[in-house]
Amino acid sequence: MVRRAEASGIPVRVVPRADAEERKQHDTRLADTLAGLTPDLVVLAGWMRLLSMEFLGRFPGQVINLHPALPGEFPGTRAIERALEAAQRLGLRRTGVMVHYVPDEGMDDGPVIETGEVVIEDADTIETLTTRVHEAEHEVLVRALQYLIAESTGPPDFREGS
Repeated sequence: MVRRAEASGIPVRVVPRADAEERKQHDTRLADTLAGLTPDLVVLAGWMRLLSMEFLGRFPGQVINLHPALPGEFPGTRAIERALEAAQRLGLRRTGVMVHYVPDEGMDDGPVIETGEVVIEDADTIETLTTRVHEAEHEVLVRALQYLIAESTGPPDFREGS
């Protein structure tokens, strides 16, 4: 990913977690680094870990996540594998992808921006389903970003009562 970004002229900063560094400390360092770039939006694609409020509180309404499942289905890791298992055991016929806001430390449960369904076929393997889910992720992420850019009214306010 770093090489692809650099080859595309995208600024790259790597902020590895130090040995024995607590999650909140690392998230603060990560937020400090990112704040220096003054992002309009923080896109989590392939991130695979929860961010603490030490990070999220610095970018309210600006953090979005790409997740390989539909809203309310298969939060967290191994979502594609769990969808395929549900298809094989329970007859699930579709899964999907979503892009959602990350307002807090909840897992894949923030307000949804965009979704896309992916049919689960009888002959699917983890490889074939993963390929189709990743293709859908690319399409859905682009649609979500296009929508957010077109709507650019500023970040949403997720405070209760707003």
